[in-house]
Amino acid sequence: SLPGDIEAVASTQLVETAEQRLRRLVYETQELRAQVERENAAEGKQPRVALMHLVNGLHDELAQLSVEAEQPAVEKAQGAEPRTGNPPRAFNVSDVEKRVAGLEKLVGAGQSGHSLVDTVRRLHQQMDVLADPQRVDGIQRRIKQVLLDMDQLEQAHKSAKVADTADAGRLDPRTIKRIDEVYEKLAHVDALVELAPTTARRLQTLARLHADASGVVARVARVQSEQESVAEEIKNMREVTEGLGTSVRENEGTLKANVAHLDARIAALSDRLAALSK
Repeated sequence: SLPGDIEAVASTQLVETAEQRLRRLVYETQELRAQVERENAAEGKQPRVALMHLVNGLHDELAQLSVEAEQPAVEKAQGAEPRTGNPPRAFNVSDVEKRVAGLEKLVGAGQSGHSLVDTVRRLHQQMDVLADPQRVDGIQRRIKQVLLDMDQLEQAHKSAKVADTADAGRLDPRTIKRIDEVYEKLAHVDALVELAPTTARRLQTLARLHADASGVVARVARVQSEQESVAEEIKNMREVTEGLGTSVRENEGTLKANVAHLDARIAALSDRLAALSK
C-alpha cells in the first residue's frame, strides 16, 4: 500500500523511485479530493469548480500513469519484453509534478511550509469569510472608520504644524526675555560640564571605597562573632574545670580515709603472719 511504501522509504532513507513518487502523488491527490468533498458536504456549500476540476484531472492522469507504470512489471514477470514506453511515462510524470507544483504555488503551499491539504483548508476558511456578506460589511465599515480617523489625524497634524509656525513667528518680549535667561543659565552650566568627568571618576572611586568598607565591616562582624563563640567555649570549659576540681577536693578526704583503712588492715595482716610464723 502507499502508506507502507512511504514509511519504508522514510525508514531506510533510500532515494524515491519514479513508481514510488507516482504512488505518493496519487495518494496525495486522493486525500486532497476527499478532504475538499468532506468540507463541502459538511458545510452544505457548492464545491469550487476550478479547484475540483484541477484535482480530478490530476487524479485521472496519475491513475493512468500508475496503470502504465505497473504494466512493464507484469510483462517482465510473464517473460515478455517490456514495452518501450519509458520516455513518454517519464515525460508524463514530469508533467504531473509540474502541475502539482503549479497547484501548490497557486494555493501557496510551498511558501508556507504546510501540506497541500492544510493550505486548501486554510484557503477554504478564508474564502468563507470573504463570502459572508455580514463579515464583509463589517470589514468595510471598519476600513472606512480607520480611513476617516487617519484623515482627521492628518488634518490635525497639519493644523498643529501651521499653528506652531505661526506661534514661532509671534514671540512676545516676555518669551524672548525668558529665552535669554535660559541661555545665561546654560553658560554657567557649560562651566560645570567640564568638571563632570572628574566628578564622575571621584564618585566611582568613592563607590569602590564604599564597597571595600562594606566588605571590611562584614569581615569584622564575622571576626567578632567568632570571638564571641570562642569566649563562650572558654567559659564552658572553665565551668567544667571548676566542677572537676570541686569533685576532686570532695573525694580527697574519702580517698585518704580509704588508704589509711587499707594500711591498717595490711599492718594487722602482717602481724598475724608474723605470729603464725613463730
